[in-house]
Formats: sequence, structure tokens, C-alpha cells
Amino acid sequence: MEYECPFWAQQRMCNSNKCAICECTENEIPSFWKSHQQKTEIFDHRLSSTSKDCPTTGDEWCAEEEHDPKSVYVNLEKNKESYTAYEGMQIWKAIYQENCMIEKFKELDVSKTCSEETLLYQLISGMHASVNMHVSKNFYDQKTNYATPNHAMYLNVIGQHEDRLKNLYFLFAVVLRAVNRAAPMLRAYDYETQINQEEDLMTPQHVNQLIEITLSHCEEPFKEKNLFISLGNDFRQEVQLKEIQTKFYNISRILDCVSCEKCRLNGKVQIKGIGTAMKLLFSTNVNSQQLQLKRTEIIALLNTLYKLSESLEFYQEFIKFEQSSANQMEFLKYIVSCIILILIFIVDRTIKSKSKVRSQMVPSVSQSGKHLRVVLNQGTVDNNHQKND
Repeated sequence: MEYECPFWAQQRMCNSNKCAICECTENEIPSFWKSHQQKTEIFDHRLSSTSKDCPTTGDEWCAEEEHDPKSVYVNLEKNKESYTAYEGMQIWKAIYQENCMIEKFKELDVSKTCSEETLLYQLISGMHASVNMHVSKNFYDQKTNYATPNHAMYLNVIGQHEDRLKNLYFLFAVVLRAVNRAAPMLRAYDYETQINQEEDLMTPQHVNQLIEITLSHCEEPFKEKNLFISLGNDFRQEVQLKEIQTKFYNISRILDCVSCEKCRLNGKVQIKGIGTAMKLLFSTNVNSQQLQLKRTEIIALLNTLYKLSESLEFYQEFIKFEQSSANQMEFLKYIVSCIILILIFIVDRTIKSKSKVRSQMVPSVSQSGKHLRVVLNQGTVDNNHQKND
């Protein structure tokens, strides 16, 4: 978390107190996690180590050092992805332009194409969509001081971009497939922390339930065998895969330039989760049984699957909100139409009533005029008589 930005000068300052992370207390950290004398194993009860140099050779996808002096222990449940007012456009611009070869995609419809050339872009775009989905769902309203869904933000950054939604589903399929591939390792891993006995017993059960559900309902959501099919025999594909590994390392280093601690934490965890998925699906090791998953990789992989699942759930909630809003708008239109018809009816009746009154008044006035003329004429006659007399 404390690595310096290697690409540009930076002062890690955030304008919001929402950027800070909550670190674990000493009592929350398993004592044997802090020990530096763990042995590297595959399916045993201990933790495996990582290389400090983050190699991009073999099956490693630049996993961070578990026991690095700069590392901190955090509870991801207490540091959820949310709106922090941090402006991260510079980070995303660097990720896309420097690592994803955008120039190559100008002539391709990446929403309909999945190839070795577009794979990295679709993965990062899916992650970007997931991050924006969480931010839109947990938008911090400064007026109410509460987190609330921001539908306008959702539409602006995701809802009106079909390709981003497709890449979100694509990334979910990739990570889900990786979890299925890792089923033996996940089942055999020892999740005991020696802190909470109840949770220590429940965690393996939850992991087994997750694997049973994913394997029974969606065993092969992503077909990795359709990509890098000549790996080992085609030098060009080996170079492409190596390039993706290197770019993952670059992206993880770019995330060191994020000044918001919470954003940096969640971003690096998800990048590691995606890297772990790629390691499981595109390992260059002939014997896949020799693959190793480290504690941090297992945490990142399962957390990334959880985050993506949440993103898809939030998407459904936004869709329901749109449908509800549309129904309310239709009902409002119906009410307004009824009111307009009633007003038209009232105005029409009023006009007709006034017209009837006027038509009744005209004969009366005429008769009054005739009566007046008769009276006047009678008066004239009387006057003439008096004069004659």
C-alpha cells in the first residue's frame, strides 16, 4: 500500500476523509500470519511465499510480497468500495493508453470480439465498469451525509455504454471460470485463523457451497481453451501472453499512484484477483497440478468474484429502478391526461352554459325594447291628444 508512484511525482493527499482505510488491530491479525517462517506448499495447511521482485516469468502474475514491511492488514468488509470524491481519470487514462494498446482497437468492435489482442482491454474495461457500478451504488450524498444510489452517475458511466456492460459480464465469466478451475485448491486450503472458532468452521463450508453452486450451474462460463490454443508451439502467442503478464505488473504499479487509500486498496486487490484468474486459466506449466495459490491470491480471487457478483446485482437494481420510474412516469402521464380531460370538459360545459344564458337574455332585451317603444308611442299619442284638446 505504501509503494511510491514510479511514473510521476505525487503527493498522496485526498480531499475527503472517505479516502482513509481502517487497518486491523493486532488482535484481529492471526499470529502465524505475521510469522516470516512459513514454508511454501501447494495443498497443505501453511502459507506460501511470493517473490519480492514480482517476476513475470513462469506462472507468476506479479503477486505482492505477503510479508513485505510496507504491507498492512486490513478487513475488506470495513473498507468497501464507495464514493470518496477522488478523481481517478489520470489513473484510468494511464492504464488504457500505456497498457492496453488502444490504437489497435480502433478498427475492432471489442464488444463483439474476444481474442488474444482484445483480452486485456476487455478485462480492464470490465473492472472499470465494476468499480463505477459500486461507486454509483454507494454514492456519498454530502447533503444527507448518507450513501445512496446515484442513478444519473450510473447512466453516465455505465448504463448508456453497452460495451462496458458486456465487458463486466465477460470479466465475471473469466473469474468464475477460474474459481471453478481452482476448486481442488480452494477446498483443500486451511482457512483457520485461530481467532474466531465459529467463523473458522463456517468458512470452509461456505467455500464448498460456492464451488458446488458454480460447478453445478455454470461449470464453463468462459472457454479459455479457445485462446492461446497453440501456446507452447507458437512463439507469437507466448510473446502475447508474456506481454499481458508484464502489463498486469505495470497496471499494479500504476495503482500505486492512486492517492486515495481506499481506492488504491480495492483496485490492487481486484487487479491481483484478475491476475490470479489469468494464472489459473493460462498457466504455461504443463502440469496444472503443480500450480500454487498463495493466501493473498485466494483472498483476492474470491473477493473479486464477490465484487463482480455485487456489481451485477447492482445493475439489476438500477434496471428495476428504471422500470419503476418508467411505470411511475406512465401513471403520472395517465393522471395528467385525466386531469386535462376533466378540465376540458369543465371548460366546455362552462362555455355552453354562458352561451345558453346569453341566448336567453337576447329575447328579453328585445321584448323590453318593444315594450319601451310601445310606452313611448303611447306617450306620444297622449301628448297629441292633450294638444288637440
